[in-house]
Amino acid sequence: MAKILHFADLHLDGSLPEEGRYAAGPDPRRTTLQGIVDLALDLSVDALTVGGDLYDHEHATAETGDFIAAQFKRLGSKRVLVAPGNHDPHVAGSLYERTAWPSNVEIFRDTRWRPVTIAPGVQLWGIGHDRPELQENMLRELHVGPSGTNVALFHGWDMDAGPPRGVLHCPFTQEDVERSGVDFALVGHYHRMSITPQDQPLYGYPGVPVALEPGDGQGHALVLSIRTQQCFGRGSGASTGHQPARRRFGVALGTLPTRTCRRRGCRLAI
Repeated sequence: MAKILHFADLHLDGSLPEEGRYAAGPDPRRTTLQGIVDLALDLSVDALTVGGDLYDHEHATAETGDFIAAQFKRLGSKRVLVAPGNHDPHVAGSLYERTAWPSNVEIFRDTRWRPVTIAPGVQLWGIGHDRPELQENMLRELHVGPSGTNVALFHGWDMDAGPPRGVLHCPFTQEDVERSGVDFALVGHYHRMSITPQDQPLYGYPGVPVALEPGDGQGHALVLSIRTQQCFGRGSGASTGHQPARRRFGVALGTLPTRTCRRRGCRLAI
């Protein structure tokens, strides 16, 4: 069984609401990142994935880069896979270039889909924004074969959910995900959790870990469990149930409800 913990849109060093619970005290996004790493260790995941907007490039400091790197280093040999988004694109002078990242961190630095092996028979395909306004549909460039289990990681706008409020960043549709051949897509950009389709998910947004605007969700992550060929055999399917977790972002809880994904051998916990 391979397991991935996915989060996105933490927006470190970005602005916080001036009023309410964030008006005073330490930045909750830093303690949240610590909690996410704690959860990854608790769940013994094979990889921690970041769906973009980890920080805000315009305001990010070198110290923030060092803080992120120190947190990811706590995971030891567990992989950390980062797909930069529109607020943290991989550009000259970005933290992705300036920071000394530990060896377990893999950053998708451009728009060419690149595979990384997560576990035997499981590949993750990722791309990153290499400019603040990536308006092309990059998912149309991804075509994976039928062997093994394939997961996509990127930052983009789901056109089936409605028109954007501003710039259209890396737009895609459910049909694009289906056509690509991936078994599941881990996405960032939406600030509320979204799973599509609801009954048998094919792709999902975790939402923001810390609410930044009115109407934002908070405290969500996705756990994708994959039955590998080595453990269960090709096409064995997946079962529903609950994924135990002792804490999530520092908050104690009992179980994470799961859903069976549309394609073979994937189970999603939210």
